[in-house]
Amino acid sequence: MRTHRPHRLIPFQDGHLPTWPEDAAIDLFHTQPTIGAIAFSDSARYLPALLATLEAAAADRGRLEPIAGGAFVLDEVLAWDDEALNVVDTRAWKLVTSMLGVNARTEQAQAIMVPPQRELPLRPHGAGTASVVMLVRGDGLELRHHTLHMDPVTPPKRFAEGGMLAHPSTMRPCVTENTGDAPVWLLSWDYQRSAA
Repeated sequence: MRTHRPHRLIPFQDGHLPTWPEDAAIDLFHTQPTIGAIAFSDSARYLPALLATLEAAAADRGRLEPIAGGAFVLDEVLAWDDEALNVVDTRAWKLVTSMLGVNARTEQAQAIMVPPQRELPLRPHGAGTASVVMLVRGDGLELRHHTLHMDPVTPPKRFAEGGMLAHPSTMRPCVTENTGDAPVWLLSWDYQRSAA
């Protein structure tokens, strides 16, 4: 679980990637509640490796846990020794701490797979105060409030694979229906404010 500030460079394959690329900018596209979106211009460098890691884990059916709507979850993804996961975990943490303005402790991280013709319905409130969701592959992502007293929030039109959304943990990622031919893959993190 990440509780410390990462180094400026992240080891990846035979080189390094910056923790926060110079052209990365948070788009505060929703204000009540505050939700930020970000895209990373170098995501094509690590997305194929990240997707391969997730698909390899999904091939081991003993690791997949079914959840409502026909979706599946992989828990404890941060325990895996994987460079691509380390890149996105570092960037998700940087995103949420930039949004909160304080340090944060990772409470939970999961990979979520939504097979074709299935959905990811609203799930219980996350374990924390702030969350990040990353679209690894597919589309149809939206955020819903756990009390259902507000309309779903859809990402900006330019939001694409590799993009991340930072949002309150009272909102959860949903996929109304995967109409594509391949699974939708998401990574989700929940964070707690930390004084450290």
